[in-house]
Amino acid sequence: MVLPLFWLTHLKGHDYKAERLAELAERLRLGSLDFVFLQEFYGCWYSDSSRKGFLKLMITNGFKHRAVPPATGSFPSLWANSGLAVFSREHEVKDLTLHAFKRQSFYDKYCVNRGVCGCSTEIDGKKLWIFSIHCGPPMNVLSFFDFLPSAVQKYCDVFEHQVVELAAMINMRKGEGEVIVGGDYNCK
Repeated sequence: MVLPLFWLTHLKGHDYKAERLAELAERLRLGSLDFVFLQEFYGCWYSDSSRKGFLKLMITNGFKHRAVPPATGSFPSLWANSGLAVFSREHEVKDLTLHAFKRQSFYDKYCVNRGVCGCSTEIDGKKLWIFSIHCGPPMNVLSFFDFLPSAVQKYCDVFEHQVVELAAMINMRKGEGEVIVGGDYNCK
């Protein structure tokens, strides 16, 4: 019998999430990064305490500015938010942009809204757009779907659609200033 990871960590009694997030916040504090992009940093309907604790640690560690989605997901996601975030030490962020890709993988659709969390800032008087992104993986990198006929895999694959949508967002913002994109592209 296979149990989801959620249940395994709870049966075991501890997933050490608070400790892992504290370690990540400390390592980021010691670095010389201007911006940090996070993915899979989920808040969900039943618990947001780990994310809230990390947000406080980031402020304490000098990352005063951030762009994050609300704790809970928005339709069609019934479980979690996008899990995306952008943090900055020195540069105030504004123009929060939360965008769920129009095409979601069948296994993501009601769980998480993969997409873009973006914001703008100004550096030396010039506008800069910053996007943290999370694409669904192409079907050819998911070996557990190998049993499906290739026509079904192609039909279910949303990766190219998401990349095209992301490119359109970037091109739309390019006229306003430079664009930086960081994230989890989920590709080989």
